[in-house]
Amino acid sequence: MLSTFGDTAMLLVAGIWVKQLTGSDSLAALVQVCVWGPTLFGPLLGRLVDRFPRRAFLVALNLVMAALLPALFLVREERQVWVVFAVMVLYGANYVLSGAAEPALLSLLVPAEALGGLHGVRMAVAESCKLLAPAVGAGLFAWQGAPPVVALDAATFVAAAVLLTRVRVVEPPRKPEDGAEREWWRRNRPGRRPPRATARLGDDPVLRRVVPAAAVALVGCWLRQPMLFAVVDEGLGRPATFLGVLTTLQGAGSVAAGLSTGWATRRWGEVRTVVLGMLVASVGVLLSLPPWTPAVALSSLLWGFGVPWILAGALTLVQVRTAPAVQGRMVATATSLLYGSNGPVMVLATVLLARTHHAPPLAVTGLLGLAATAWVFPLARRRGRRERTGRQAASPVVE
Repeated sequence: MLSTFGDTAMLLVAGIWVKQLTGSDSLAALVQVCVWGPTLFGPLLGRLVDRFPRRAFLVALNLVMAALLPALFLVREERQVWVVFAVMVLYGANYVLSGAAEPALLSLLVPAEALGGLHGVRMAVAESCKLLAPAVGAGLFAWQGAPPVVALDAATFVAAAVLLTRVRVVEPPRKPEDGAEREWWRRNRPGRRPPRATARLGDDPVLRRVVPAAAVALVGCWLRQPMLFAVVDEGLGRPATFLGVLTTLQGAGSVAAGLSTGWATRRWGEVRTVVLGMLVASVGVLLSLPPWTPAVALSSLLWGFGVPWILAGALTLVQVRTAPAVQGRMVATATSLLYGSNGPVMVLATVLLARTHHAPPLAVTGLLGLAATAWVFPLARRRGRRERTGRQAASPVVE
């Protein structure tokens, strides 16, 4: 999480920097597309993660990013802006790789029953960084341009690598035989059926239903973000500065959700936590529709609370139902499904706002989220008690 602060500042500054160099809004928006693009290759990149020890892989990944960032010091004029885009693509690949390797490492360090709470805390910290890092990044950029932000981000990557070298963990073999993998499951996940050897989300009856349903519910959540400008302007008739109030409420909801995720997964299980998050977030999307300030304010609070429960719950569910040797590809695949619609939805929102009112798209995606919640709800009723019972005897694989 240490590099999150520097990354958040750098991503904001990259868009401002490209805008300053080129004067083009579309090229500035392309920064986000470059970061999002590698998400489409999540399953492939996840297989790469599974080939190496988790800790060593993360140390190397942070050092590589720290070594590549100084290339941005060479950017001085518009014709060199391609360097920024290239580095942003590498940022996107880093997010996918680290997003797969970090949970896989954490599953070896903490008990299964603590994973949900840990992921929730990580999301709460990330949301806190999003509140502070943009101001720091923008301030440094206004003071001395991009170089101080680049140096800050590189330093956070180096610091993260150094701290990772102090983590002590015994990792399983990279390509265990079926017998060894099944033994791991018998020893560490009593009462749970081992995954099939192909290690795909579709092979697990719970994951193949919960993760796609969560991805569908998140479409409306991702759509709501770019639509907020129209909600505030056309719906509420308020100035754009009111977005700051809604963003603060959203951040408060996210922090509260992150801190309560561990309690929710222990009490209700991962599936029920995801389903409750889907319900809360979908209702939050629909509450963006009324031209009434209290409803929209509550919408932001519910959105901020529901999305972390969806993401942390789904990620924890993938981990506790997957053997360590294949967690890289499984987590990366799940991440691609959950986050993959974000980029296309942002583009779609731009097109829709130019052609129609904001209300119909939000209504359709909000109702779609409720339909996905209803589809997976019967599974949540069956899984809740068994998840809590099966996780009681789980233990970390640390020697």
